Amino acid sequence: MRLNIDLKKVALRQAEQKLTIKDLASMAGLSITGTRNILDGRCHPRVDTVGKIAKALNIEAFELLIHDQQGATQCQKCKHWYSMVEQKLIPPGYREN
Repeated sequence: MRLNIDLKKVALRQAEQKLTIKDLASMAGLSITGTRNILDGRCHPRVDTVGKIAKALNIEAFELLIHDQQGATQCQKCKHWYSMVEQKLIPPGYREN
């Protein structure tokens, strides 16, 4: 599952803690290139990667995700919706246009 993260929130937390991309990547246990690709918006991170970034920034992973009012976020790869509150996939038909 590939998720949208709030890049402005990441950048703000990164600036508050005076972390370079190299620092953040090291603290999160990620490659510098992978971290840069995520922060530049070139790729969407998996759930576990969001957790690693959040932990490095001392923030809850949920706070980094772009989600709707019901706490659901959409996978950017398969387009399924995932409930962050219930931590499970939402049945088809949720928010169909």
